[in-house]
Amino acid sequence: MKALKPLMRWMFDLTFDTLARPYIVKAWEAARINQINQRNEVIPCPYCGSTGSEFVSRWVIDHPDFFGLFDDSQDRLRVVYGLSLKRFMPSFLYLKYREKALETLLGRSHIDYRRCLACDLTFQNYPHTAQSVNFYYRELYRARHLDRDARSGVELYGRDDRRWIGQQAQIGRYFLQATGLAAPARVLEIGCAEGWACKYLQDNGITAFGIEPSIPMVNYARQVLGLQNVIAASYTTDSYPAESFDGAFSHHVIEHIYDLRGLLSALAKHLKIGGYVLVQTPCIDNVQPPHSYGRVLSGGHIYGFSEKFLRQAFASHGFEVLECRQTPCDLAELGAEDVIADLGISAWADDPCGISVLARKK
Repeated sequence: MKALKPLMRWMFDLTFDTLARPYIVKAWEAARINQINQRNEVIPCPYCGSTGSEFVSRWVIDHPDFFGLFDDSQDRLRVVYGLSLKRFMPSFLYLKYREKALETLLGRSHIDYRRCLACDLTFQNYPHTAQSVNFYYRELYRARHLDRDARSGVELYGRDDRRWIGQQAQIGRYFLQATGLAAPARVLEIGCAEGWACKYLQDNGITAFGIEPSIPMVNYARQVLGLQNVIAASYTTDSYPAESFDGAFSHHVIEHIYDLRGLLSALAKHLKIGGYVLVQTPCIDNVQPPHSYGRVLSGGHIYGFSEKFLRQAFASHGFEVLECRQTPCDLAELGAEDVIADLGISAWADDPCGISVLARKK
């Protein structure tokens, strides 16, 4: 097999360039995002329905991890990502197909961000659906970086670098400090990824739960970190019984969630009276023109949030906002006591250009 690989790669390149590439380009040109852009169509605000909005920024699709958020055709996405090829194609050729297919589309489309003049939400000018977003995060998210467990054969995705683990521990530490919650409190992380923050809470006596749509990440949480309360699912009002938790938190997740009202309604249902929620997310307030919006409005972010929008949204769903802390794009603007320098984060565990909102259910 090793001796045949160069020949197989040559044959693959020839086949891809003559057959697959033209088909992929033609299919993508028919995608709805391109139709919207060609017609200069402006969609209503996905949160409040207002038709009044202003242009904020344009993000050119130049990174292959993000294509899944800009198409309502799962069949087309299966072609682009080559999902069916995994069953019969050698892994090195499958990875090469996926790389070449996604590179074929770089620079061929864009997404505009607009800011609602009524509720102040910044949103992608594309009518996402819950089905398309859930499919992306369930099947395609981090698709280029998956590993496979040698014993079980299941796909895994997990980060184990010092900064990421340290930040996740700081999120758990800050949440417990800010809320006063202690064992045996029940705490839910929404969009828990591979589960490092849940592990910190569990190691400190908290009954930690996590919910995450990416199956490879959940596999990592359960098989590598031993977190049996982490489940693979999209978070909805049906995910847990009413008043299941004393607290909940999410770190840079809500900008990826299509149904914001559904998220807030689920939190209002699943938290006990007096229960706490901590939400951290990129903040549009922290980036002022003419500077780049890239750290807040990148291709994987369906929304960009202002403090004004977040305060109104939480209040309208029965929460009292206790604290809003903005993290500037330049951490040097904070005092030394508010920065964890070796991790490059704020003391409240947020990334630069973010906002951290702590609220309590009334």
